Amino acid sequence: MSHVARQVTKDFATFDYILCTDESNLRGVNRKSNQVKNCRAKIELLWSYDPQKQLIIEDPYYGNDADFEAVYQQGVRCCRAFLEKVRGPSRPAVAQARPPRPCGKCQQCPLFS
Repeated sequence: MSHVARQVTKDFATFDYILCTDESNLRGVNRKSNQVKNCRAKIELLWSYDPQKQLIIEDPYYGNDADFEAVYQQGVRCCRAFLEKVRGPSRPAVAQARPPRPCGKCQQCPLFS
């Protein structure tokens, strides 16, 4: 796996938005942002953009494929709504985002590979 964790300190001055996926992360990021002099980023909860208003998402880690699919679908809804807010509703790229490649582990979930 090639994922690397890093501190977000520089991001506060670089990015317009920092989106968190749960309340705990939101509190932590807000706490960190208070330590930065030039914070320009809006710090928000990604799920607040869900058109279906499902604000709390259970971690699907101990669940089944359907649980992962539900979180994925909510993530897609939220990201599209967020992009529509930022870009405006007339940009077709929001609705035509290229889907992730299929995982091969289930027929419905294209997220994990």
